[in-house]
Amino acid sequence: MNCKYNLINNNQREQKVREILFGLFTKYNLNKYIITNNINIQSKAIPHSHPILTLNTISFDENYILSVFLHEQIHWYLKTINKKTESVLKKLNKEYPNIPLKLPLGARNKKSTYLHIIINFLEYNALIDIIGKKKAKEIILTKPYYTWIYNLVIKDYNKLDKIINIKI
Repeated sequence: MNCKYNLINNNQREQKVREILFGLFTKYNLNKYIITNNINIQSKAIPHSHPILTLNTISFDENYILSVFLHEQIHWYLKTINKKTESVLKKLNKEYPNIPLKLPLGARNKKSTYLHIIINFLEYNALIDIIGKKKAKEIILTKPYYTWIYNLVIKDYNKLDKIINIKI
């Protein structure tokens, strides 16, 4: 897949993350997970999906970079199926009325926390598909953010699979 990589500061850390991404594209077939081709790599940035998918340089661990890349691409994917996403958000609201609304347990507000249940679930599935269940579980359970959400994904996996019912 041809992606446009914008190195915001063009420093060594950003170059290293780009090199790791190139390696991931060589090692794995990630085409079905690429929704946007425009990728910024920026030191000291918080990874985010919009308006341009932006990765940071906090880690050079390829599995971490893979998971963040997938996470941000899934944000883009959910925009392409907005009606389905809204329907799932309503179901999650009914099933999980008491959720954490702040980092590091949840996200920044109620809607974002419910949205991240979907995103993190799909991220976990993508990681399972690419690197296997054992490594996928290890990666998501060691992240220092969305901790309640990632634990929910593991604890209620089968239940969430039925509620979310979204495949990439």
